[in-house]
Amino acid sequence: MLRPTALACLAAIACGGCDRVFGVEGTSFPIDASLPLEVISFLDGSSGAYSAAVLADHPLAYYLLDETSGPTAADVAGRVDGTYVGDILYAESPAVLSEPGTSPLFDQNDVDNSGVLFGNNFSFAGLAPFTLELWIFPTVDNTHTFRNVISKWLEPSPTSAGYIIYTQDANTLVFARDDIAGKRGQTSAPINTGGWSHVVGSYDGTNLTLSVNGNVAGTSVSPELLPPMTTNFVVGSANGNVTTNPFRGQIDDVAIYDYALTPEQAYAHYQAAGVAD
Repeated sequence: MLRPTALACLAAIACGGCDRVFGVEGTSFPIDASLPLEVISFLDGSSGAYSAAVLADHPLAYYLLDETSGPTAADVAGRVDGTYVGDILYAESPAVLSEPGTSPLFDQNDVDNSGVLFGNNFSFAGLAPFTLELWIFPTVDNTHTFRNVISKWLEPSPTSAGYIIYTQDANTLVFARDDIAGKRGQTSAPINTGGWSHVVGSYDGTNLTLSVNGNVAGTSVSPELLPPMTTNFVVGSANGNVTTNPFRGQIDDVAIYDYALTPEQAYAHYQAAGVAD
């Protein structure tokens, strides 16, 4: 049986006057008719409790990353598909075992060439709020100090600009925003290198919050004004390409929101995955 927090999150998709329902483990809710048709079709047929909880909070885009081959990484919300590039092993074990699907292993041969490109999307310029949510399973390696997980970030000399989540020395996770004047807001947290971690990086226009496995792990004020960015949004790398210290390991269930998820929402999503506290 689902925990109450998961059920509450699923109930958020309910709407009056709907004539179709979505059910999980014997409990059903009306499907919100305002959701995109692609989402309604997904809820009707192949979602589990975790993915339903994510979709209940209306992400801009949601990537299951469960393709068995490239090049297309499909957006469940039907808005922006991505393109797999480089050294990727498809159809590995998923982060959420109770969900159907798989996950990709990035840079499996340590050739520094892998990622998913999404074009010029998800800019979040100025003080625009946003959230990045995903699962990661880092592979321990001694090749690079930094491994880039997800970003819309560019590093021109002498400063960088944009936003990014990356691992540092394999066991530290960093969430940062950089402006073109060289100023940075960032927060960090320890990360598990021996298994999956649920990661939520949110920005509410003032504060960065990094949640790991349902718990707030770091916060920081970030007043930096981000410039409009035209570089690629990338999963698994940075600098708009797939060759800048790409992530080594698995990434799964990437969701992007145009608002800041609350710590309570992050916790509810983690619990919906069926992971014990």
